[in-house]
Amino acid sequence: MSIEATDVDQLVTQLLSALLIRVDDKPPLDCSGTTWDFVERYDLRIDGQRFDPIGYSHWKDGPYEDMHRAIVAQTGAQCGKSVWVMARLLQELIRRWGSMFGYYFPDFFLPRAFSSQRFKPFVESSEELGKWLGRTGKMGDGTNQVLTRTFGASTAFFLSVKGTTSTEGLPLAGIVYDEVRRMASGDVQRVEERTSAQTN
Repeated sequence: MSIEATDVDQLVTQLLSALLIRVDDKPPLDCSGTTWDFVERYDLRIDGQRFDPIGYSHWKDGPYEDMHRAIVAQTGAQCGKSVWVMARLLQELIRRWGSMFGYYFPDFFLPRAFSSQRFKPFVESSEELGKWLGRTGKMGDGTNQVLTRTFGASTAFFLSVKGTTSTEGLPLAGIVYDEVRRMASGDVQRVEERTSAQTN
């Protein structure tokens, strides 16, 4: 039996299509419902603890239910804001599969500490979500460095508003600011330009 070159090309194309996730593909994870639904669906944990009923149940009927595109939260220290933000970011990384998001801090130390000590362990607390960290597809390797985390077809950058290039050149689908009280308004506005090309 002979196999023509065109048949081999088609077979290779089919195999590659099966192994790789294209940006225009539907995400392989479920991001429907509220952020609280998302947290429960994937059994996300913080410091090894379940969210409900210990520690974070007071957020359930507030921010976790709010699905507006722009949300501002002013809270006290150590009350769960960062956990909610990480969960919402993960949900958006799936919803906007193939997009890039920026998580901005006021200095250069916090992005590294937050990404390695908070975000990475949070994602990996879910067996199903953790396997997508640092991977672009079922077989493809992505980036899993401290300041750049690939999550399936999407990417999260952990940056400082003080960086001379971190607010330039990245067409972002969404932005998260943390510790805004320590940021200059001009820095915030400059970062917001990264989403100016977004149409939805």
